[in-house]
Amino acid sequence: MAKLLRENVILPSGLYLANLLVAPGIAYVLLIVLLFRFRESENKLFLYHLKASLILATIVGMILIGIPIGILLIGYFSDLAWMLALTFLVTFHGFSVIFGVYILAKAMANQPFWFPFIKKSDLVN
Repeated sequence: MAKLLRENVILPSGLYLANLLVAPGIAYVLLIVLLFRFRESENKLFLYHLKASLILATIVGMILIGIPIGILLIGYFSDLAWMLALTFLVTFHGFSVIFGVYILAKAMANQPFWFPFIKKSDLVN
């Protein structure tokens, strides 16, 4: 079972999408558990996708929660503030899901995707 999880590069990307679409929070905790369990894995591509998915899920979560709350607080919860916050929330959530599908496609092709916080040189086996 552990070997199957270690060799399955698709799992972190799927958990990123599950965090956005199906089970927010639960999938995020699973990503953290996978990182602590397999941080010494020999499969560099798996670690790359795992770290990138966890970092991306954290950043997207903070943006999806923080910016709409900031808009509402700055706008004193007016009708315009609600409209702007909901428009941002729906638009950014859709963008995050589309980017997650791109990441999943790269994982299915056993390729790394460009991610600014993790160097591709870490993938050298």
